[in-house]
Amino acid sequence: MDEKLAEIKAWLADNAPPLLQLLNPPATPAEIAAFEARHKLVLSPEARAMYLLHNGEDEKSGGIFGCYRWLRLNAVTEEIKLMGSEGIFPLFYNGGGDLYYVKSHNPAAPDRTLYEWWHEVPEDAAVIADSLEGFLAEFAMRLREGRYAYDPRILAVAKWEEM
Repeated sequence: MDEKLAEIKAWLADNAPPLLQLLNPPATPAEIAAFEARHKLVLSPEARAMYLLHNGEDEKSGGIFGCYRWLRLNAVTEEIKLMGSEGIFPLFYNGGGDLYYVKSHNPAAPDRTLYEWWHEVPEDAAVIADSLEGFLAEFAMRLREGRYAYDPRILAVAKWEEM
């Protein structure tokens, strides 16, 4: 996780320095434990590793991950309340009600899959990636290939065809 996120941050430093400044400081282990207890969730090791590096993005960000903003833990709490759904952990939000999420981690039967929640039809969850680490690796590869670019108008990394 550290390596994949470091690669994305290196791209941001070279191509979108203002966005790099919108990454929040790390969440503390105590903040993560309190979040898990409050929501009766267990973060996957991948999600925990990400939040120990950064507690998401600032709300001013239009979304580092293809116009999806990495939610800070407080914003995750708000989304869980809005969704009214238990056992899922929203990680990324696009501003229009759509989310990328993982299910609460079950050590006995882990589901590492990253899903997409469409606000119009949440029951039609699509698989985005086999894992959060896989998602970050794919996103980093697409950055290297030039398939995404910094859009300063919305403080986001957007797909070329969306710019």
